[in-house]
Amino acid sequence: MDAYVVANGQLSFVKIKYNRKSELSLQPPREDKLKGNFRHPSYTTCELLPPRVLSAVIPTPLVKKIIVSLASRLETSVAIIQKYLVPGHIQEWGKVQVDSRDASFIRYNLLVDKHTRNHRREPEFEAQSFFGQLQHIFIVPLPAIPNLGLQPTSFILAAIQNCIVEAENDLDMHYYKKLGHVEVVDMNTVQSGSMARGFYDPNDTS
Repeated sequence: MDAYVVANGQLSFVKIKYNRKSELSLQPPREDKLKGNFRHPSYTTCELLPPRVLSAVIPTPLVKKIIVSLASRLETSVAIIQKYLVPGHIQEWGKVQVDSRDASFIRYNLLVDKHTRNHRREPEFEAQSFFGQLQHIFIVPLPAIPNLGLQPTSFILAAIQNCIVEAENDLDMHYYKKLGHVEVVDMNTVQSGSMARGFYDPNDTS
């Protein structure tokens, strides 16, 4: 028994140090790998899980947010994205795993202009962390866009309802009572597991 405990501890250390959790797992392969899960080579830290909805009917306001997100991602105009995006080709997926964890309440990172309230100053962007509840997961295909040098590809986007964080502590615990607006971000900006220690009281109207 003592030898097993020592060996298991050593294996756990190697998994963490070299980021080889799945390769060194002693558990049998998960069955859901055979049930239509999806991975994209540009999104190595996440895996999409069924159900999948083809040609999903997406509300117009959300489609507009998707277009704005892609325009920002590709550093182009909204008009260009509107020209090439076909809403009926967007797929919606039911769940996502980020770094092997189911993601519901998540942390995500965005570049924010430090001088957003002073339009006379040149934009100066810095990375900031935000928190929210994952509402939708989309695969958005785009054809080749010659003037952007873009080959046919797909983007995985997340629609997230922002949490209005009211306090935090030195243990990276964040507290919130209210949910804010919905925004669409690239899935590569998302980290799971960061909201588990926060709280949300839907009955609190303060």
